[in-house]
Amino acid sequence: MLAVVWLSSLMMMMMMSSDAVSGKNITARSGEAVLLSSNLQEIDLGWDFRWTHPKLVVSSKTNCTCHHKRCELLRNGSLRFSQVLPSDSGNYSLEVFTKTGKNIQNIVFLLKVEDDISSSSSSSSSSSSVVVSVLICCLLVLLFHIIFFILVRRRRRSRMTDTNTGHLEENIYVVMHGNHGNKTKDGEKQEKEEESHYVTQQMSVAEEDIYV
Repeated sequence: MLAVVWLSSLMMMMMMSSDAVSGKNITARSGEAVLLSSNLQEIDLGWDFRWTHPKLVVSSKTNCTCHHKRCELLRNGSLRFSQVLPSDSGNYSLEVFTKTGKNIQNIVFLLKVEDDISSSSSSSSSSSSVVVSVLICCLLVLLFHIIFFILVRRRRRSRMTDTNTGHLEENIYVVMHGNHGNKTKDGEKQEKEEESHYVTQQMSVAEEDIYV
C-alpha cells in the first residue's frame, strides 16, 4: 500500500516537473491591461510564487504589488498589469516553490509592448510603401504604352517610306523609258530625212548625166 502511494506521488511530481520550463510570447500595446497567467489548476496555500524581471521582483511571501503600482500578484500565481508601458517589455520568469522549498515549475514569458507612436509610424510607413509601389507600377505601365506607341509609329513611317520609294522608282523608270522611246523616234526620223536627202541627190546626179 505504501509503495502504491509512493508511486502515485512520484508520478504526480514528474507530471508537474514536466512543465518545469516553458515559454510564452505576449504582445500588447501601450496602456493595455495584460495578464501573465500561471496556468496552475491546483494550488497549495503554502506555495511561493516568485516573478522576476530586470526591473522588478515580486514574491507572494514578501510583496504582492510592483513598485510602480501597475501590477499585482494574484492568489493563483498570475501577474496582472493594469496597464503596460514600453519599459515593461522583456522576459518575465515565474518560479513556483512548495512548502519545503522545492521548485516545481518555471515559466518564462516574453512581453512585447508596442508604443502607439511606433505602431502609427509603422502603419504610415507601410501605407506609404504601398502607395509608392502602386505609383511605380503605374509609371511602368505608362512607359510600356509610350514605347509601344513609338514602335508602331516607326513601323508605319518605314512602310510609308518604302511605298514612296517604290513609286519614285517606277516613275523614274517610266520617264527613262519614255525618253528612250523619244530618242529612238528622233533617230528614225533623222535616218529617214538623211535617206530622202540621199535619194534626192542621186536623182539630181542622174538628171545631169542624162542632160550631158
